[in-house]
Amino acid sequence: MPKKFDKVLSLKEKEPKITIKLSEEESTALDFVKDRCEKMSSYFESLGLTEIWKEADEQYVPSKEDNVPGRKIFAQDETTGKRSKLIPVGDTNDWKTRTSEPTLLTKIQTVMSIIVDKNPKVNLKALNSKYDKTIKVGNALLDGSWDSSNFKQYLKLFVFNLAQYGWAVGRTYPKILKRKKRVMTEFNPNDPSKSTFEDRIITDYSGLYREILDPYRVRIDEMTKPNDPCSLNDWYFDKDFSYDTATLEFGDYPNWKYVKPNSKKTDDDFVSTEGNKTNQPSRTDIVTIRFYENRDKDLYVIYVPDQDIPLYSGPLPNDDGKLSIWQTYWILRNFKSPFGVSLWELIRQKKGLYDKFNNMTMDQLQLSIYKMFFYSGTTAFSGDQAIKIKPGAGYPLLGGDVKWMEVPGPGQESWDGLKFLKAGLDDDSGVPPIIEGELTGKTLGEVLNAKESALKRLGLPLDNICDALTIEADISLSWLYQIYSTPEIKTFTTDEEFNAYQEEFGQANAMDVSPDTGEITATFYKEVPLKVQKTENGFVPSKEYNYFNIPKDLSLTDLRWKGLITIDKTSIVNPSVEIEKQRKMELFNIVTPLFAQPPEMFSKPAKRIIEMFDESVEDWFPDMWLQYLQQSEVQEQPLFIPVNPMMGGEMEGGQSGMQPNYSGDMGQAPSGRDRETISGQQNMQNPGLQKVTSTENIGSPKESGLM
Repeated sequence: MPKKFDKVLSLKEKEPKITIKLSEEESTALDFVKDRCEKMSSYFESLGLTEIWKEADEQYVPSKEDNVPGRKIFAQDETTGKRSKLIPVGDTNDWKTRTSEPTLLTKIQTVMSIIVDKNPKVNLKALNSKYDKTIKVGNALLDGSWDSSNFKQYLKLFVFNLAQYGWAVGRTYPKILKRKKRVMTEFNPNDPSKSTFEDRIITDYSGLYREILDPYRVRIDEMTKPNDPCSLNDWYFDKDFSYDTATLEFGDYPNWKYVKPNSKKTDDDFVSTEGNKTNQPSRTDIVTIRFYENRDKDLYVIYVPDQDIPLYSGPLPNDDGKLSIWQTYWILRNFKSPFGVSLWELIRQKKGLYDKFNNMTMDQLQLSIYKMFFYSGTTAFSGDQAIKIKPGAGYPLLGGDVKWMEVPGPGQESWDGLKFLKAGLDDDSGVPPIIEGELTGKTLGEVLNAKESALKRLGLPLDNICDALTIEADISLSWLYQIYSTPEIKTFTTDEEFNAYQEEFGQANAMDVSPDTGEITATFYKEVPLKVQKTENGFVPSKEYNYFNIPKDLSLTDLRWKGLITIDKTSIVNPSVEIEKQRKMELFNIVTPLFAQPPEMFSKPAKRIIEMFDESVEDWFPDMWLQYLQQSEVQEQPLFIPVNPMMGGEMEGGQSGMQPNYSGDMGQAPSGRDRETISGQQNMQNPGLQKVTSTENIGSPKESGLM
């Protein structure tokens, strides 16, 4: 049983008695990382984005305290849209309307409901013949990973941050969550306290994990350019843990014993403009952990910034040297900044003007309905005898009569002005009313065409989201190969334990029995769930999951894929039911007559037409056409192909008519086999020669290094 589970003790507020002593390597790495983090943070603060983000946070949630007497609010400059100074509200004219339309909330929720509807559809294109055979496996790996991790829900958070702040960042990495649990094995009904328990380790999560990070607490390389993932070399982020949770994750690190229970990093970004700390937990057992990655230096560091205690320093956990970050912007700010323009920045100036005119119009409407009057009486005015306008108020009039104060209602120009400002907000945001559900047009065709045109305004943000998902897919494929190609090591004390484990999790790939203790050490590969079927002609998609054993059913080379990745942006958009129906009926009328023709003549044009409609060939082709397509795809070229004698095709030694077919890269010998293929074949012949590193240690010498 891992020792770290025994380190979760009751929380005690006491200073560590041992003084930490860092090695020269730890000190050098820590000094370098602290310097880089400080520079990245200073550069970000100089951009002035934090104040804009805070405004967006306050404007997103409608306030319930606008009409509290004595409350002060920030006035807004109508020219720049920025705040100026605090003014009192609710003290003298508390009857006036002070509403603020939840425009930002409405726009963001509309965007989320449109953009995030299902998992993305990925298209893989191999750059050489070796990876062309594993395209369907690569597609299935991504789809299965996104399904198992509920990726759509995380994508919603990503789109929310993207629309609200203009920039969003996610992280993809392997994660293992384990905890200690006492399980009852025997129950004593006469005396429950004498029941028998045994300790077990429960695995809550084991696999590839997607995490949407807080933009306030992430800093990236100052040299990062938009649409250029190679320009991002290093980055860091902070994450809070409870002390007990952090002990489970990081308790095995030697320096963890120096960490105090209350080691939260104070972040000025979470201090509001009124000087009150917001979003700050009141708990006193919070530990802030900082994670830093550097691609060029192949460096991964985990440390506690509040105490400057390094926990781990080593190479990047990904074998391909990939960073775990994926990020993008909403709308381009300038060609040098990766931080985009948010919805709030687009609408904030017109939003302040709209709220002002809307409140003024409602005030005048209220006065025109609930009239103010004067009545006869002898009571003298008090104070400066000034009469303040107030709906429904009565004031004494010495003339002995009652006179009503006639206030005209808002004119048509008021309502037209509000409509004009509202249309400006919709136009600036790119989210018009028809997308929000408002019907325009007299016929169904007009409504559908108008909605289709309105969705084009979201084309650029959709392209940016797909760019980020492309990076995420590339990271995921690299991690998935690393996870599935690395077996897990298990140790058993008896044959019964070993056999019971094999019955539940499958046969071991290799085993070794210690001659001294009799302990059995075995390696197990994870089963790979894929929506594909293995046939004589290769892999074909399937509707249900099939489970493959490595290397019996699936070789390591089958899991490896490299090439170009594209994301179909229409796959993540909530489609119109009527538009989808019309589109599929049009495709049906085009391709159905072709199926009566020979597949060898019309399969390629039909496939191209179906792909133009962003549909799957497997969903449209008849079974006979699918079989023909699979056979033509897996058909291998001959090792030698005829040479045209007219082209001077004479081989060395006077032989002519044949020449070798080099299907690999330029200059590669035809008999050459890449190392990975040879390694995969050797491992299939002798599983015991395979890499035997536990999946719990992927990317880090310790399981907690993955967090």
